Amino acid sequence: MICFIACFRGVFKVPRVLCFFLTVLNVTFLQAEAVEQQDRYNWEMELDPYYSSLGLYVNLTDEEIPNLGDKTEREIYQDLLLRSHKPRFLLLEFSVNPMPILGASIRHNSDYAYDKAQITNNINVIEVLTAGFEEPYAVSLFMGNMVTYGEGEQANNKGFMGYLLSYGDKHLLNNEVIDDNWFEFEWKIKGKIKKENKNLDWSFRVGGKWHDNESIADAIYVGMRRDHINVNRKWLSLLDNSGIDVFFEFDQTNFRPTQQRFLIHKNFPLKESKNIFTLTMGLIRTTDRRYQAPLVEDTSVQLVITPSIKFD
Repeated sequence: MICFIACFRGVFKVPRVLCFFLTVLNVTFLQAEAVEQQDRYNWEMELDPYYSSLGLYVNLTDEEIPNLGDKTEREIYQDLLLRSHKPRFLLLEFSVNPMPILGASIRHNSDYAYDKAQITNNINVIEVLTAGFEEPYAVSLFMGNMVTYGEGEQANNKGFMGYLLSYGDKHLLNNEVIDDNWFEFEWKIKGKIKKENKNLDWSFRVGGKWHDNESIADAIYVGMRRDHINVNRKWLSLLDNSGIDVFFEFDQTNFRPTQQRFLIHKNFPLKESKNIFTLTMGLIRTTDRRYQAPLVEDTSVQLVITPSIKFD
């Protein structure tokens, strides 16, 4: 009933993407109630100033999620590839990007504050702190395979491989909100190893993104991210407590580059709280082929400095 009422956008002003998520979620709940005792679904929430999400995991088979024990990254990839022919797992997720939403709100509601943040012709502090996120929110459906690995208390580490379909109805460009119904489809593999004093997570993805706003180029892309945390290592170590995120995007029409991203993460473990303070720094280069009139943009390079906290 709540989901039904929420879809009256004229009364509650609920975005269409959220209405869609709530409706599908309501149907999923009805289906999940029949299998609750079999432990075929569970919730997971991620909180982060830049990317927060609420997801519902659904096991599509009667089998338990396999545990691979104490495996290396290579062995985890090999096992996931062998299982990829038969998807057995579904994830429905709604995500929001709080800091980019805040940046868009400031630009929309306070020209004075936004102008004061302009420290040079090419650098605006608010844009620097919110760059790298092209949508305020999204709803996603992942279907593929999941495995757990590790032993004892670390037996809940997860690895994923499969297909991800995402949708949203807004696009962010320099903290301006643009109407754009977009769809994204990608194949990805990701995983995380979490031990007492060490975390390692990685992601590799290949996909495409389509926009109904003709001023934004449809694109194909490839991206890779890897992040390492070791609370017993010194903060200033180049390899330990560091991560990297690289991304290459090309126009679907002529396969010419539209955007490149290179980011470095530096992690600072907070031993008393077990949380991690992360500082991300890097550059995003956007070419003049990515946007057309009236969103014409010359080739530009955007500085990125985003502080964040990873909650344990």
